[in-house]
Amino acid sequence: GSIQQGSELTAQDLEEQAWVMREPGSGTRQAMAKALTHIGLDVDRLRTAMEVRSTQATVACVAAGIGLSATSRLVAMPLVEQGVLEILEVAGLVMERQFFAISRLGRNMLPATKVFAKYLIKECSRLYTT
Repeated sequence: GSIQQGSELTAQDLEEQAWVMREPGSGTRQAMAKALTHIGLDVDRLRTAMEVRSTQATVACVAAGIGLSATSRLVAMPLVEQGVLEILEVAGLVMERQFFAISRLGRNMLPATKVFAKYLIKECSRLYTT
């Protein structure tokens, strides 16, 4: 089925579309599967048009018109801002992922590394809370 621009999608709408999927085991696919379960949809019921191994490949395939996909807003935003892609809203769907900054235990961070870590935390908080 076709999608009306700006409309909120349902689980049934998602089942009717072709999908560009990340490979089994990827964090994005796991987060998507978990989110879909909450709206009563099994990720394996989606029509997979193509399976890819990177976020860049996912975005390129969606931009080429192969299908829908779920990916990081951060990765998609440049093409959204250019008018190539659009972010679709799905009724009841909340997709979350956690990321961690890590460093070696017992080792002091250089001042530049500390500044960079604070910057990442601030920027990631800003990007994922809007």
